[in-house]
Formats: sequence, C-alpha cells, structure tokens
Amino acid sequence: MQKIPGTTPVLTDLTRFMFTTTGRDLGFAPYMAITLDPKDLGSHESGWTIRGKVQEDYFRWVNEFEAVHPDLGRVWGDFEKKVHADTEAAFRHFYAHHPPREWDYHDI
Repeated sequence: MQKIPGTTPVLTDLTRFMFTTTGRDLGFAPYMAITLDPKDLGSHESGWTIRGKVQEDYFRWVNEFEAVHPDLGRVWGDFEKKVHADTEAAFRHFYAHHPPREWDYHDI
C-alpha cells in the first residue's frame, strides 16, 4: 500500500500503530476551511457511522468528528488540525467515501 505523503504512523502502545494526518498534508490550501459536510453525519452504506457537531453561520459545516466502522475501526479529529485513525487502511477507506470539502471562511 502506498504511503500518503506528509503522514506519519504514531506508536500509541507496544502493539498498535495509529495513523495521523492533516488536511494541509493532504494538499488542501492553508487559507481555506477543510470540513465535513453535515450530510456526512449518520450511518452510511460505506459502513461508517459519523458523529459531529454542526456549526452554522450562513453556511453549515462539521469541524470535529468521530467515525466508526465495524470492521476498520475509528477515524476522528478535525481536518484543519489533525485527523487520527486506528490504521492507515481505515483512514483511506473513510477518506475515499467521506472526503472533506474545502471552502473559504471569508464567504460567511
């Protein structure tokens, strides 16, 4: 499996690695908002159940979230800060099915 540039697995205990990345590491512009769509909250055919708090100011978005998949584990965080996953495979699957969107905070 190809490593995502700018990402690093972090040792969290003696038996398990945790995958960590940021929206900036994934190539999003540093001056833009990087958030999930509120439509991503809930349970999905992809297997992910996503929880988070909807922010609203003319526009609706989700910064901090937690997503759980019965087979792949957990992905959680904020794409503008850090996103963590139990494994890189979990992150890749989540990102493929529920990518963040990029928008300008100055638009609100």
